[in-house]
Amino acid sequence: MDLCDLVERRCPPRKIPQYLSTPISLSVEEIGPLINEIPNSYSKRLVKILVQLWENGKLEDENEEQTLADWLYNKTIELLPYDDKQPQQDIITYAIKPGIRPKIPETPRLISHGTTGHRTWEASLYLCQYLFRQDWLPQVNEVLEIGAGTGLVSTALALAGHQVTSTDGDPMVVEQLRKTFNLNEVNIEAQVLEWGLQKPPKSDLVVAADVTYDTAVIPSLGNCLRECKTTALVACTIRNSETITFFQEYCYSIGLKATEVASTDDNDKELSCMENLTFEPLVCPIRIYRVSTQDDIK
Repeated sequence: MDLCDLVERRCPPRKIPQYLSTPISLSVEEIGPLINEIPNSYSKRLVKILVQLWENGKLEDENEEQTLADWLYNKTIELLPYDDKQPQQDIITYAIKPGIRPKIPETPRLISHGTTGHRTWEASLYLCQYLFRQDWLPQVNEVLEIGAGTGLVSTALALAGHQVTSTDGDPMVVEQLRKTFNLNEVNIEAQVLEWGLQKPPKSDLVVAADVTYDTAVIPSLGNCLRECKTTALVACTIRNSETITFFQEYCYSIGLKATEVASTDDNDKELSCMENLTFEPLVCPIRIYRVSTQDDIK
């Protein structure tokens, strides 16, 4: 990893030193444009860490003209008035695998209109990790994502060459999805899909992440999965065990079977993979369920 990569992925600034060999060689020409392109909420914390590294002798000026220190101190003063708690849109790069690096616009501190489409949840990352480990994935052509949110899973699959339809129940989220797909230069059909009220598009595989957040939505989710008439992979963040139990039981009651196929529970390897993506330990475990009416499932 290098500093630019860590910043593009929004590694928490306090953790950046542990990923880099010191002393770090840097120039104003390198760091200036990078700092100026990122939100003040992040750059304020990043500049603070770089100043600390400089003062501790762990950061060197690549040009040997001592202009880097002046630039950092001036930038610190410039950023002082900024309220870093203010919601601000950002574009975060996720290093899913070599060659698959979706860029996702997010506003992490903002949740409005009853949707969580403003930030990428860890279940989406775990689902991506699981999918790209599967030998059968290259044979899947058409993929449908339901409850797409920020569109991370859809974008990653499209970058890998799959034909993807990305859906969400909120028209505002769908409009943002279109902008995200344009940013990543991928051809994805984005459309509104209200579970249980609209017929889902045809696909070879359905994917969904963090859609089991409330028992109230599970009946409509289950009915949508049944109407898809194909295998679904659903990544669930386990915030409440009763909700997940209800999801499994409801699936069974309508003729579906939800089988756990992957989990971060007490799995050091999976937890390590996730921390490499998010730079933070998971707060809640994540499980992936295969939902299908078929006996012979991929």
